[in-house]
Parts: sequence; C-alpha cells; structure tokens
Amino acid sequence: RLTLQETSFLTGDLVYMFKAQDYKWLEQGGLPWQSRRGGYVNQIGFFQTFRWKRGTVRAGFYWEREVTDGPQWTQNIYHFPIEGYLNLPWQIGAYAYFEYAYGAYSNMDYIFMKNRRDNLFTFTAQLRRPITSWATAVAMYTHANNDGCNISDYRYHRNIYSLLLQV
Repeated sequence: RLTLQETSFLTGDLVYMFKAQDYKWLEQGGLPWQSRRGGYVNQIGFFQTFRWKRGTVRAGFYWEREVTDGPQWTQNIYHFPIEGYLNLPWQIGAYAYFEYAYGAYSNMDYIFMKNRRDNLFTFTAQLRRPITSWATAVAMYTHANNDGCNISDYRYHRNIYSLLLQV
C-alpha cells in the first residue's frame, strides 16, 4: 500500500496484493480437472479516504485477476467498494459496507458452454461496542446477491446474521 496524505482529512491509497491459492482438498474430491481452483490472484486498485472527527468514509476501485489450474475459475473481477464508520453516543460504532463487483470469466463454462458473467452486490452493516478493555460486542448483518449472473445455477441471495464477541 502506498498512501498519499493529500490534506489533513483526505488520503489516497494505491494498493497491490498477490495471493497464492491452494485447494488440494478440491482435487481429492474427484471433481473434473476444469474445477481446480489452485493458482494465484493479483489485485491492484486505488482508494480515497475522508476522515473527520466522528468517522471515516472510504471509496475506490480495484481490479482482480484470478488465474487457476483449471479454466473454470480464471477471471477478471472489477470491484467498486464504499464503506463508512461513524462514532455514535455510548461508545457505539456503526459501520456500513457496500460493494458492486463485475466478474468476467475467461473461459467457457464446461457445463453450460458459455462464458460466465456475474453482477455481485454485497452489503454489510455492523454495530460495535466495547464491553471491557479487552472485549467488544459486534452485531452484524450481511447480504450478498448474485442475481445478475448469466448462468442461473450460479445465482444466489445470501443473508448472514451474526452476534460476535471480539477479544
């Protein structure tokens, strides 16, 4: 991450990440070779962060290239995230995250015989409050929606409700 302090309340970030992926357990499951997901991921992007006394807002873009051993999962993903954190009364912190991502798979799906395209929307809302000097209670909701997929078997809506103790 390369960060540029633009003003006292505004920063810009240029980010890069490399990740090696190893899914040996998938290969042992007898799946066709096209489904192998081992490989690597490169991400590059930029973000703007605005900070003020009561919170933070961050927005940006990053491109992700996933290259896998089997052709089924090789893809380009274009991410457009925005997130914010707000300090509320009684030591409560509110956090919200929204992301739109467009996934363009490089190879033809071996079952449906067409290139998969995804429109993925993700939303997370969270309330946090310290309960001791070393523990925080977190209530969280996450919704993911892949309704814009051009292959109906990959479409889904997912809701996750969580109550966590962070130590």
